[in-house]
Amino acid sequence: ILADYLDIPLITRHAGSDISRLLGNDKLRSAYAYALKKSTRIITSPATAKKLIDIGIDKNKFSFNVRDLFPPEVYYKKNIMEENNNQPISIGVYNKFGKSKGIEEIIEALDIIAKEGFLFSLKIVSGGEFFSFVKNKIEASSKYLQQMTSVESFIHPFDIPNFIRGCDIVCDLEHKFPVISHYPRIPKEILMCGSCLVLSEELYQKMHFRYMLKNMDNFVLVKDPSDIVELSKTWISTIASQYLKLIE
Repeated sequence: ILADYLDIPLITRHAGSDISRLLGNDKLRSAYAYALKKSTRIITSPATAKKLIDIGIDKNKFSFNVRDLFPPEVYYKKNIMEENNNQPISIGVYNKFGKSKGIEEIIEALDIIAKEGFLFSLKIVSGGEFFSFVKNKIEASSKYLQQMTSVESFIHPFDIPNFIRGCDIVCDLEHKFPVISHYPRIPKEILMCGSCLVLSEELYQKMHFRYMLKNMDNFVLVKDPSDIVELSKTWISTIASQYLKLIE
């Protein structure tokens, strides 16, 4: 509305859920359609273009294949001197909480190995409507996991690279996500900051650069995050490999 009133260009970049879920909502459809029709340019994908054309969007406004920008002064690998060998291996997860994000499974699997005496710390940055569920899950876990877990609400995007570099392992175990056209940038962020990436099979299959990924070499693959026992075994091997890396 503001761009229309001031007669200035408006560039819109939508997410997958905007088109597949929110645009289909009867109460939101007219507002989304209005914003898209008033946009000067729309950054979209060929797979989504037809849906936009169907609601009356001029195809000449579309821009495809706009690359994600990861500024090298922000997304860089941590210096080896930043490593603190006297601290337990730190595991990080940052995401908007939801049943398909894997945070609940991460906590359950880590609680199993915490009870077995494995040393690590867990850092969670999250938020969302059901974020209180995460805190309740931690409070119901073992005493060690409670003591070694920090839970923080959303932080500024520019602080995300520092958060990643502050962790030895960072995971994204999203699975059974309801929006098919959902391609998160989190895995690329983790890799660019040099922390160990633990990734679900579902997200691995969505990564355009998956041909460059080799399990247990430059990332760790989790076939089914809902298999808590198997996930706990993966955590054991991953944490052990990071300890070996520090010794080397």
